[in-house]
Amino acid sequence: MVNPQIDELFLEIAEGMKNEEKHPPFEELKPELARRLYIKATKYYNAVIEEQVSMKVEYVKSDDADIPVHVFHPKPANNDEKLSCFIFFHGGGWVLPLVERDDALCSYIAKQTNSVVVSVDYRLSPEAKYPAPLNDAVNAIKWVFEHADQLGVDKHRIVTGGDSVGGNLTTASSLRLRDGGHPMPIGQLLLCPVINYNFDTVSYSDPKSNLTKDGMKWFWSQYLKKPEDGYGTYTSVLSAESFEGLPRTFCATAEHDVLRDEAEAYVKKLQETGIEAKFTRFEGMVHNFVHMSQKVDQAKVNLDVIVDELKLLLSPTPVKV
Repeated sequence: MVNPQIDELFLEIAEGMKNEEKHPPFEELKPELARRLYIKATKYYNAVIEEQVSMKVEYVKSDDADIPVHVFHPKPANNDEKLSCFIFFHGGGWVLPLVERDDALCSYIAKQTNSVVVSVDYRLSPEAKYPAPLNDAVNAIKWVFEHADQLGVDKHRIVTGGDSVGGNLTTASSLRLRDGGHPMPIGQLLLCPVINYNFDTVSYSDPKSNLTKDGMKWFWSQYLKKPEDGYGTYTSVLSAESFEGLPRTFCATAEHDVLRDEAEAYVKKLQETGIEAKFTRFEGMVHNFVHMSQKVDQAKVNLDVIVDELKLLLSPTPVKV
């Protein structure tokens, strides 16, 4: 059963958007219209940026592009203290420009964990198809390691993470970094992540999921140059030959989310490899529930559970919260 407050939120959004221009189903939209409509809908979440956190924009070189990254510091800053760091990749199906939507979430995480948070505004599809967004993710992580001193970051306490396709970029970048022999984050935080180019799991048949099979097929079609690219190691990370050497991981899944089963399968792969990993399935929740914490009481409770798990990941030696 979907949490009643989520149903109320979706009804509020539907009522508020009913006078918008008529359009076909989401999976038939042009990317420009999808972006415009989705950004309007997210305003109903009432997200606010924490006042006790500062934010500035830096730029990371990736291929021939300069990628903006939003860097959040908790206040007051102590220049002598090196903080842990969480590198975040937003969701939105590789298509939707949601880095500004997630400023509120990132500022909250920075405040609650006393960490530097770096939110990556990677290039979007279909204008920049795979592997461009993944290249941006990898280069952003390398940039944080290279600029740790300037950022006030302890390079031994860097965790990567993201929601939805941001989780895909997180897991794929860990594989790329491992395979290239580069410095690795010590943890991964995955929020309802996209893990596999496969639409046949049990959770894909859940009629209560706000994210649909057709919607995910549309997102994948925007990201990939050709369908067969979806079966590669750095797109469908479940197809990796080895999971050795990957970071310890916490994964949040939602009861009513088409992505639930593939996310939980990824955690099980890590566990079978001997990596410290676990998932929590949040009952009554749907895809993107972490962004509903201002309107859905249980989503706020769940977000704080997730933040506590991130605190564990940010510690070189796991401690009890």
